[in-house]
Amino acid sequence: MGRWIDALQWVQRWQASGLTQAEFVRVHQLKRTTFSSWLRRSRLESADASSAAITEPQIAPKPSASSIVPAQWPAPVAVQLQLNFPSGVTLTLPAATDPAWVASLLRGLA
Repeated sequence: MGRWIDALQWVQRWQASGLTQAEFVRVHQLKRTTFSSWLRRSRLESADASSAAITEPQIAPKPSASSIVPAQWPAPVAVQLQLNFPSGVTLTLPAATDPAWVASLLRGLA
């Protein structure tokens, strides 16, 4: 358990650093593959936690005769990000995937 907490702290340090993943692992002399697995696991656990957060609708207390109060539903949470390419290829990623990484991927595929 302690190792995962250390790994999660590295991921949080990277997110706060403003560096690219490549720069961060180089500066801190981490193995790129190890750091990538930490990041993937933290994103998957984040997505799992987000999907578990969906709850029943919250019903407001009984309104008085002179007011109407609508029921409040939790905002939907995406669990996956799906990219559909003109060639018919579909790429499915966790919803917590870093948007900068997705943008870089799309630039590379263009």
